[in-house]
Amino acid sequence: MKVLLSLPLWVCLLHGQAADTEARAVLGFQQAGASAAKSKQDFFFDFFIDRKLASFRWSLWGDVRVASAPQQVSAPVGQLGITRALFQLPVNQLAESVEFSSGLDYHPWSWNLNGGATRRLGLIAYAGASSPSDPATNISIFQVPAAGSPQQAAFSTAFPQAAGAAYIGFVPPARFQFYRSWGAGIRLTTQYPGGAPPAATYTISAGQDEAVTGGRLHGTVGKIDVFYPLPLTIKQFRWIYLFGNAALRLGRARDFGPFDLAPAPAGVSGSDPDVAIVAVPANRDVYRIGIGVDAVALLCAIGPKLCN
Repeated sequence: MKVLLSLPLWVCLLHGQAADTEARAVLGFQQAGASAAKSKQDFFFDFFIDRKLASFRWSLWGDVRVASAPQQVSAPVGQLGITRALFQLPVNQLAESVEFSSGLDYHPWSWNLNGGATRRLGLIAYAGASSPSDPATNISIFQVPAAGSPQQAAFSTAFPQAAGAAYIGFVPPARFQFYRSWGAGIRLTTQYPGGAPPAATYTISAGQDEAVTGGRLHGTVGKIDVFYPLPLTIKQFRWIYLFGNAALRLGRARDFGPFDLAPAPAGVSGSDPDVAIVAVPANRDVYRIGIGVDAVALLCAIGPKLCN
C-alpha cells in the first residue's frame, strides 16, 4: 500500500529528468574488517550515478559495489601489479559479494568555492541490500579445547553444539534473502567544473542494516562514507580515488570473553564427521578503506582500440 501511495511522487520527480551530475566507475583494492576480527583484502568494482530530476534541488542516486574473493597483493599500484593480479583471478572469484543502494538527495543549500567548484549540502534517504557470504567458502575450523583445560567449561557453555566433537567450524548463516538496509542523513558534495576531477562526497546517515545487527532489522546503525578523488595521475590513469566507510551499531558497547583456539590441522574440512558446524551471524561494527582507479581509463590503457 505504501508503495502504491508513493508512486505519484516518484512519477513527478522522474518526469523530465536532466543529465547526470555525477557518474563514476572505480576499480580498485580495499581492506575490510570488523571490530575485534581479522581484516581481509579484495578487489572491488564500484559504480555510482547521481541524476538530476525535474523538480528543483532533487536528484536520484544509486550505487552498486561488487567485491572479489579475499586476495593478498603486495605489488605497487604504479607497476600495475594489482591489475595483473585481478585479471589472473578465476571467474568464480570475481564477484563473491554484491551490495547496492539507491535513494533521493534533496539539496537546498549550495555555494561556490575558489576555482569554480560548487559545494552543496543535502538531505538523503535510501534503501539497499547486500548479499550474504557463502558458508561453504567462509568456514574457519579450530580445535575444541581439551577436557580439563581452563577454556573447556566456558567454551562448552558458549557452544554446546561442539560437545563430543574434536573440531568446531564457524560459518556465516545461510539465507534465502539479502541483508536489507535503509537510512537517512546528510551528504556534502563538492563538484568541480567540467567534472574534472569527479565529485567528492561526504555522507553521514543513520538507519538499520541486517548485515551489522545479526541478520535482523533492529537497533540503530550509523554510517560514515567518504569518497575523495586525488588530483594525481599514474601513467595512463586519469584519477586516483581514496575512499573509506564504516557502519557502527549505535548503543551501549558489549564486551565478551574471547577464546584462544588452535587452528585445525591441514586437511580437516567441514564435512568431516568430527567437525561441529556453528553458524555465527554478523553482529559487529565494520569498516572498509581502499584505493581505486578510473575503470574507463584502465580499459583504455589495456586496449586502446576500445576507446577509439
